[in-house]
Amino acid sequence: MSKSTSGSSTLWARCQLLPLQHFPAESLQDLLRPLGLAGGHKLHDAFNLVTLPVLVYMIFAYVFNIVSFESFVLVAYSYFATDMAWVLIDPGCVKSPGVIAGHHTLTMLSMLFPIFHPVIRKHMVMCLAVELNTWFLILRRVWHVPLVSVCFYVSWISIRLCVYPYLIYELGLIYVQRSVRVGWINHFVLLPVIQSVFTLLNVKWTVDLVKRKRELWRDPGLAQAENKGL
Repeated sequence: MSKSTSGSSTLWARCQLLPLQHFPAESLQDLLRPLGLAGGHKLHDAFNLVTLPVLVYMIFAYVFNIVSFESFVLVAYSYFATDMAWVLIDPGCVKSPGVIAGHHTLTMLSMLFPIFHPVIRKHMVMCLAVELNTWFLILRRVWHVPLVSVCFYVSWISIRLCVYPYLIYELGLIYVQRSVRVGWINHFVLLPVIQSVFTLLNVKWTVDLVKRKRELWRDPGLAQAENKGL
């Protein structure tokens, strides 16, 4: 290896180390440790606790015509793409990385529909209101108080078990209305199908939640396991 090549490699290595010299890797962990957020999956929780309120605000801001759909989509795609990249790079930050990555992929694909078909924009945004429940879920792991638990269960039941099944009906009507005009074989058939998949996932997660609660009631010592990521 020539001296110039060796010198360039050394310079590049030093440049890579410069940020770490001024901001050690442990510093962020030290800052988050008093909040109970130090560690791989807890650092991911901290990321979601900060970013999900922004997404939730954009959801309700669009519903009430405060922000444009384009602004909402930009924030939503930024969140889901970043979170999915995090999960793919560090699968240990969540309990079920495959499920999370699959969910985010399906969500981003389904968001393509309302970009080209404004008639279903409000429906898609209503689906993403489930991220409010996700935020309470994460907050509950960090700050397990009765008020947070109540908000978690109320948002779970109202959004996952009420809004989602209702949207199957709404999107089914939109498919039928379009089919009357253009024929029954059209891509709008995917709307109630995808919504049904999401709803079935919510039902599965509800069953898992109930089973988990039964285990905790029988053995309170298992409560510490709930500190793990999703």
